[in-house]
Amino acid sequence: MITKYFSKICAVLMAVMVFASCERNDGKDPRAAFVGDYTFVTNGSIEIDGVLPPANTLPIHEDGELSIVLADKENAIWMIIDNDSSLAYVSGNQFVMEPSTDKMNVGEAVLVLDYSYSPAILKDNGWTMISYADVTATYRDKTLTGSGEVVVTATKK
Repeated sequence: MITKYFSKICAVLMAVMVFASCERNDGKDPRAAFVGDYTFVTNGSIEIDGVLPPANTLPIHEDGELSIVLADKENAIWMIIDNDSSLAYVSGNQFVMEPSTDKMNVGEAVLVLDYSYSPAILKDNGWTMISYADVTATYRDKTLTGSGEVVVTATKK
């Protein structure tokens, strides 16, 4: 008797497993919660190695505006600040920005800034993330290094 229904039972069990393993999605794009215009505040500092205090600390404080828009890539958004953009990836109620490097010349000095970021978790009407910076400054035959953390707090307009 069991062998007569075995193939049907297996088919039903397989269908249940397939449907149970599929991610539940109510049709909403999780990136949509982040899209919009924001005001932001940054607070933190960069500590320069080999320089005596207080000259070794570069305080960072900035108020500004940014926008977040959908990217063409799956689960991705663009963060746009002053015509500069960074790609981030959304998972649930958080996003993580890709690490980045900026290189700039200030007179004869060359500055290289490497950034990495903590996840930004959406809560209420905004999010907070930490930007970690490693800095290398070269001037002629001298090199200085440093690092620091800057907290970015953004609130949707």
